[in-house]
Amino acid sequence: MKLFTDITELENAFAELSGQLGAEQTSRALRMAINDTMRKQRTQLRQYVRHTYNIPGDKINSIDFGPATTYNLESKMFASHSPVQLAYFKPIFSKGKSTIRGSYSKKKGLSAKKGRSGGPEAGVSVEIKKEQRVTILFAFMVEKFEKPFVFARGQYQKGKGFVRGKPRMPISVLSSASVFSAAFGTDRRPGITKSAYTEFAQKANEYLQKIKDGVIK
Repeated sequence: MKLFTDITELENAFAELSGQLGAEQTSRALRMAINDTMRKQRTQLRQYVRHTYNIPGDKINSIDFGPATTYNLESKMFASHSPVQLAYFKPIFSKGKSTIRGSYSKKKGLSAKKGRSGGPEAGVSVEIKKEQRVTILFAFMVEKFEKPFVFARGQYQKGKGFVRGKPRMPISVLSSASVFSAAFGTDRRPGITKSAYTEFAQKANEYLQKIKDGVIK
């Protein structure tokens, strides 16, 4: 996803100020406004993903941006596209009266624990979004593994996602949402763009005025 802007998008609103300041000072003001806006967006996006998903913090930190410069008034927000393994999403594998429960902590990393309390239902249930547990009936976990990897018979195919396979098909480790899809879901993008532009317009006006008034030298 790319959030970007330049002086042409604001030339009507700030024509008077930019005319008084000149191109170099105007570019300077807009560069500061863009980078302030992107820092705020980065913080908000990280907070949203951290609050909504069970994605580890070190992966969430991949949400970042490339700063604009005075001579290149463009800034790009980005995040990791790598799918996060289901092992990180509190998996519970139920088989009869036995279970395997997975967990993750920054200190201990991934770990698995065997039990006999019985899980929600057959298959593997995971909590990708916090407090929203879903079950994958065809998935399983292996007791002898110390890490709670979630498997299924089949393979990922381009444009189709995971395609379940017949008995002769390979067994694959399952993954889910990437940090990018969690942060920049299609339904969220219009709101993110609107919020960024509103914040940018306000900051640009503030910086232009401060340079004009001599507050910023």
